[in-house]
Amino acid sequence: FNIKINFIGYTFMKFLFFFFFFSFIAIAQDLPQKGDVSIGGNFLFAKTSYPNSSTSILNFSPELSYFAVTNLEIGVALSIQYSEFSNTNTTTMGIGPFLAAYFKTQDIKPFIGISFSYVTAKLTYGSETISDASENSIGFFCGILVPLNQKLAISPLVKYSFYFAEGFQLGDVTQILFGVGLKAFL
Repeated sequence: FNIKINFIGYTFMKFLFFFFFFSFIAIAQDLPQKGDVSIGGNFLFAKTSYPNSSTSILNFSPELSYFAVTNLEIGVALSIQYSEFSNTNTTTMGIGPFLAAYFKTQDIKPFIGISFSYVTAKLTYGSETISDASENSIGFFCGILVPLNQKLAISPLVKYSFYFAEGFQLGDVTQILFGVGLKAFL
């Protein structure tokens, strides 16, 4: 009987925690506004498809942005990626601008965007560098900005990228990235 009461109490406490947590998140916020500056970053997981193989990638992208108008964000992002397939490792670093448009809703802000990056990639097999190359990347992304308070927001997102360089046809190397971002408004 005592175990049943403890289980009910524990379940009730979980219910209260989630109720207050989601009530806190659902508070309507006026983010983003014209003139807002934000710093943040995205942590993404990608599945990359090549003409004859595929691999998994981890991506971290810190960013700095400015809201030129209330729902239009202009920024720059740094992209750091790491992938491993058998004994082959690829480390990629890129930098470039992005543009995102937010749609007006009451509590959350759906958004779409486009990005361009200049990317350098280092491919190693074991401890030997096989190639150092540079290429360009274009990405299309969408997600939802969920304000946590007046200065902080979280955003689940999806990004589709394709790379083009000498020797590659446009779209030979593509990525679909899924992840979450965090933005702090200054």
